[in-house]
Amino acid sequence: MQLFTFFLEHPLVFIGYSASDLNIQSILSDIDEIVPNLFIVDYKENIIEDNTYPTEKLINLYDKKTIWINSVAAKDYDWIYEAFTNESAIERVNPKLL
Repeated sequence: MQLFTFFLEHPLVFIGYSASDLNIQSILSDIDEIVPNLFIVDYKENIIEDNTYPTEKLINLYDKKTIWINSVAAKDYDWIYEAFTNESAIERVNPKLL
């Protein structure tokens, strides 16, 4: 239960994993009640600055459930790591700077 309390107060960010990974799906299936704090980072090598990318993603889980989670497209993870070291909220990051 302590882990769920932690996730309610802090975002959970999946970096370097696919939403189709069974371990990720198992976690998502167990904690689907805290969806607003879930983020998956989709690696996109050829990001175009002027394009907009989906900010949510529907994940089909192995147990026949689906879950909407926040999605962030990035060609590198440096800005994400920097965002976690700052006091400012993640939603203030300009996606065009990716």
